[in-house]
Amino acid sequence: KCSNARPAGSGGGGVGARQGRWNFVADILHLYEMKSVALGFGALGCAVPFFIAGLNDAEDPFRIFHGMWHLIGGVSAYYMWRVVRNPMGTNAQALMCEEKAGTGARLVN
Repeated sequence: KCSNARPAGSGGGGVGARQGRWNFVADILHLYEMKSVALGFGALGCAVPFFIAGLNDAEDPFRIFHGMWHLIGGVSAYYMWRVVRNPMGTNAQALMCEEKAGTGARLVN
């Protein structure tokens, strides 16, 4: 089922299309939830200081920093898990749906 195809005229065109040879980045990026990418990496960035602070056992006797690393790292993993727009299929399937609809990238062998 092709449920995430972009509407006609919304960019696309594939590699070497009239928009330019390097427009394949735009064809690929729309397959991902960029908000989830930003939230996932943002949470990971917030978790790293807790990981570093948790390495010093003398300053963290109750392992609170270590626990915060795991908690915030789990939040990051949740958002990273949600990055792919079509979780029931592969990105190649999404590209084939767009080719069928005539609105997106073209797969070539």
